[in-house]
Amino acid sequence: MEDQRATGRGLVLAVIVATLALSALAIITSNVVRGSERLPTQIVRFLLTVGLCVFLHRGANWARWVAGVLFILAGLAGLLGGVALVTRSPLGFVVIAMGLVYLASAYILLFVPAVREYFTAKKTSAV
Repeated sequence: MEDQRATGRGLVLAVIVATLALSALAIITSNVVRGSERLPTQIVRFLLTVGLCVFLHRGANWARWVAGVLFILAGLAGLLGGVALVTRSPLGFVVIAMGLVYLASAYILLFVPAVREYFTAKKTSAV
């Protein structure tokens, strides 16, 4: 049981690192390609992402579900947008890869038993 929780914790940390890295990559890429007019909005989005990741790390089950749904939406948008972008730019492959990472993160958070055990253990230890 303890091994599964440790595995779940490691997977949650991997999702958090991937999420923050992709978010930073998206901000940097957007500013290089389009300019910095949307930087304030992107900073707010990044701070909200950091906040959600903090709650994921703490084991808040609601954060797992919110992140899972947001990752599914971002993954589908990344796949569709990337496919449309591939014909015009090689950057489309990066967008597709990001979409796949988001979908994998959603799968990990919502369907991997070790992650579910991690969140269940955090919930019972908070009571």
